[in-house]
Amino acid sequence: MAFEPNYSKYTVSELYDVLDNIDGDKFPERLEKINSELQSRVVEDEKDYERPIKKMSPIKKNALGFFLLFSIMLSILYAEYVPMRGLDWITQQAHPKLYWVSVLIFGIWSCYYAKKYMDVKYT
Repeated sequence: MAFEPNYSKYTVSELYDVLDNIDGDKFPERLEKINSELQSRVVEDEKDYERPIKKMSPIKKNALGFFLLFSIMLSILYAEYVPMRGLDWITQQAHPKLYWVSVLIFGIWSCYYAKKYMDVKYT
């Protein structure tokens, strides 16, 4: 009667160690048991690490959009320039019309999100 190890009590590192050192030709059934035990551990670990992705409610999404755009607009008004990638910075002194158009765009965009927030919150 041959000794049959209980692989369910082995740690993952011990299982990999046994897998590296086992004679697969001599003990094919043990090799299969080790592989199935490792596979079941991987599946269990994946279940442990699966975290549900929390979806943001429309109210929070619209409130966050409003807050971000409104803060950008306030920053532009305070700093008196609009940083533009690839262009010169739009300052109130150098390009007053373009500056105020940018402020207006961020203001309208903020109001759009504020309206969406109010529509979702009170319906």
